[in-house]
Amino acid sequence: MERITPSEQYYKYFSNQDKQKFEVAKSLSVYLESEPGLKDELAQKDSITLLLLGSATPRNPQNLVRFLEDLRPRRYTADKIIIEEISDTAIDFHRNDQKESDIPVYLTKMDMREMAIQPKAVDLLIADFTLNFVSSLEDVNNFFREIRESLKEDGIALVSVSCNRYFLDQEKYGRYQENIPFSQRRSFSVYKGLGTKQWMFTLPQYIEIAQNNGLSVAVLARKDNEKIGPQFFLKIKINHSKKP
Repeated sequence: MERITPSEQYYKYFSNQDKQKFEVAKSLSVYLESEPGLKDELAQKDSITLLLLGSATPRNPQNLVRFLEDLRPRRYTADKIIIEEISDTAIDFHRNDQKESDIPVYLTKMDMREMAIQPKAVDLLIADFTLNFVSSLEDVNNFFREIRESLKEDGIALVSVSCNRYFLDQEKYGRYQENIPFSQRRSFSVYKGLGTKQWMFTLPQYIEIAQNNGLSVAVLARKDNEKIGPQFFLKIKINHSKKP
């Protein structure tokens, strides 16, 4: 299945100054508030190679630079940021808005289902609802396989994902959609807008596929969006007791 490439209309929409609520900084604040120990874990690393998979807004590089500077005031100059995009349009939008900083920021065209990055090179991987741009469970598997390959042994992946809105009812389906009948878990919803599409599977599907790729998954937070569906914020690490 083909990963959907967001349209120019999509990037123009998120480049609008009024759309700051969609920036990666918002999701990072959710992670840090949900697990205070995460801040210390990242702050203590000698250096961080941060990989962002997909970026809707050109302000994300500045947000990530600021995030590392605030988090690691004595160590951030040893860090670097890599931003992956599948679209030349996105690369151009980011390059036109790129600012100088003390941390190198690299804009890279690649596909998150087959990352052109050195294995075991990433300390912190962020996928802020990017996973919703793949349309099949096979591609979801490829996504988590690539996370497993790219993370350092002590690396962390922060993956936020929107899940199937038809199972939004927590009382009926559980906070983590754990009560969805197995026979229904393969269904998904399609959200159309801004010249692109997004796919939402169920949280148990995402977790199972990640675990099958030798990853451990902790659900740190849930936020409900009545239009799109429940949004989950996942902290993912390599499960050293299980090989993929």
